[in-house]
Amino acid sequence: MTSKQVNKIDIDCILEHYLICALWSSTNEELGTHFDEHFSTSDFCAESIDNAKKDIRAFLLLAPKKTVKKMELSQIGHDFWLTRNHHGAGFWDRNLGELGDKLTEISKQFTELNLFENNGKVIIE
Repeated sequence: MTSKQVNKIDIDCILEHYLICALWSSTNEELGTHFDEHFSTSDFCAESIDNAKKDIRAFLLLAPKKTVKKMELSQIGHDFWLTRNHHGAGFWDRNLGELGDKLTEISKQFTELNLFENNGKVIIE
């Protein structure tokens, strides 16, 4: 995709589902439960949100143009989090064929991340 095409995409929709998936798929070791049992997307610190948006934009710039046409924005956010963090699901298991393989390859260029809680704020590191 080009920068112009990425700018036309609702990044906030992708971000929302990326954060929802992060909460759902991550365990808070201190509480012994998943983050989504105690936190919502409004609990992420500003720096983590900014960094997540940068990663999403960078991912979209590398993604084939047909990505947005073939997938819901919510799926992109969800699968980007799962795939970059090596979960047992993600782009590769959406029956997207070569597109799913390419999106998986792109996602793996991004480092694995974890969630932490500090003073009531969720931090992505």
